Amino acid sequence: MSKKQEDTILQILRFVSASCLETIATRVPIPIKTLRIMAKDYNYRVRKMVAASPYAPPELLKTLAGDKAISVLAALIMNDNFPNDLAEELYDNNPRLQDYNGIIYTHRPKIISKAIANNKDTNNLVLHNSSVTPDDLDMAYANGDVAVKISVAKKHFITLKTQWEIIKGKEYGPKHYLLLWCSDEVILNFALAQNDDRLVTAMAQNVCLSAEMYHKIYSYKPKSTNERLDCLAQNPKTPPDILRKLYKINRSSMHVDLAGNPNTPLDVIAELSNSSDKSIIRKLFDNKNLTTSIATKLFSKTNDKWLIDRRYAVANTVRKTNKAILFMLARHSSSREGYIFIILYRADLNENDLIRLTDCTDRIECILSIGNHINASTKTLDVVIDKLVPLLRTEGIVHPRTGLTRVEHKLQKLAEKKELSSKALDALAPFSTDWVFKTMAKHESLSLELCCKLLRIRRLNIYKIVRKNSKVINKYLPELKARGFKFKKKK
Repeated sequence: MSKKQEDTILQILRFVSASCLETIATRVPIPIKTLRIMAKDYNYRVRKMVAASPYAPPELLKTLAGDKAISVLAALIMNDNFPNDLAEELYDNNPRLQDYNGIIYTHRPKIISKAIANNKDTNNLVLHNSSVTPDDLDMAYANGDVAVKISVAKKHFITLKTQWEIIKGKEYGPKHYLLLWCSDEVILNFALAQNDDRLVTAMAQNVCLSAEMYHKIYSYKPKSTNERLDCLAQNPKTPPDILRKLYKINRSSMHVDLAGNPNTPLDVIAELSNSSDKSIIRKLFDNKNLTTSIATKLFSKTNDKWLIDRRYAVANTVRKTNKAILFMLARHSSSREGYIFIILYRADLNENDLIRLTDCTDRIECILSIGNHINASTKTLDVVIDKLVPLLRTEGIVHPRTGLTRVEHKLQKLAEKKELSSKALDALAPFSTDWVFKTMAKHESLSLELCCKLLRIRRLNIYKIVRKNSKVINKYLPELKARGFKFKKKK
C-alpha cells in the first residue's frame, strides 16, 4: 500500500461516525501495516479503532497504553488481545478510567471485582455485564444502594445466602424481584409468613412454583386487595383446579385473563365461549388450547371486524393456534387472500393442508404461492396446476392496468420444482415467458414436445441449456434425431 493510499484511508476514517468506526474495528480484518499507521494518527477515534480491533497484535496494543484519551484506554481493557496483567495495572493506576462508564462491559474478572468493591457504576455492571459472578453479586448487594440491590435480585444465579439477605431485608423492591423467579420452598414459605399482600402478589406471578405453593397463595387471606387472584389467573403454570375456582368469581377482568391462559380447563373455555364480551373472544382466539368446535361456534356468532378482517389478528394466531382454526379464517374472511399468504408461512403444512388452501381462493398469485410452498408434493402441484391453468386462460399473466407480467417470477419459481410432472410442465408452457422457459430447460421431466419447442428457442440461449440437460437428451435422442435435431458426439 502506497503512502498516498494510506493517507486517503486515514482521511476517510476521520469523517466516519463513531458507531461505524466501532463496527469496522471489530468486524473488518484490517492489515497490520495499516493498523500501525492508524495507531499514530492524531484523531483519538482512529486510535480507539485500533485499540478495539481483534486483529491488532499485543505488541501494537501495548504502544497505546500511554494514550491520553480515556476512550482509547477503555477500548484496550475491553480487547482480549491486550495482556491481562497490563490491563489490571492500567486500571489500578488510572482513576479516570475507573470512573469511565464504557468499562462496564469488560470480561476481566479481577477488574469487575475491583469496580464493584470500589462502588464504581455497580448498578450498570450488575445489569449489563454477562461476566459477573455470584461472588461479585454478593459483594454488590452488601455495598450497594436500593437500585443495586434490585438489580442483584433480578439475577437468577445469586447465592442462597444473598437470597436470604434479600428476603429478610427491609426494602420491598429487591424482595419483589426475587419472588418473581425464586423456587426455594423455605424462602417462599418465609415470605408467606410475613403477611405482606404485595409479596404474595409477586409470588402469584412466579412460574417456577410447585402446585402446593400455588394452592397456598390461593388460600392466603389478604388484608386489602385481591390482586394476587388476577395474577394467578394470568399465570400459565397455575393448576387447572385453581383456575376453575377463579372462574366462579363473577368479574369481567378475571374472565378475560382466564380466556387467554393456556392452562384453563376446556370446560371453562367452553363456558367462556358463550360470552358476548369481545375482549374475552379475542383472548380465546389467542389461546393455543382452543378447540376447533369452540372456534366454529365463535366464528358463527361474532361480528368483530378486528378479529375477522384484520391481518395482524391472524399474525398473532398463526404461531399459536391449530391449523383447523386458520382454515376457518381463510374461508370466513372477506379478505381471505391476505390470510392465505400468512398461513403459508407455516412450515408444518402438509399435502392435504395445501390442497385445502387451493379451495379457499381463486386468485392466481395465491395459487402460485401455494404451489411454491416448501412442502408441496407432486399431488399438490397437480391440483395447483389444474386450478391455475383455467384462471391463466381467462385472466392471462399480464396485469390489466399496468401491462406488466405480474406472476412471471412466481411461475419461474414454480418451474424450478423437481416434483412437477411432465404433464404439469406441458400445461404451464402456453403461459410461460422466455425466463420461465429458461428455468424449465433444466427440468428432468420435460416431455418430448416441450423439449423440441425449447430447442428451437434461441433467445436467452435456451436451446443451449436444453442440450446440456443430458438426462432429457439421452431419453429422447432417437426421436430428436428423427425430427431433424443434430447433436455432436462427445469425444
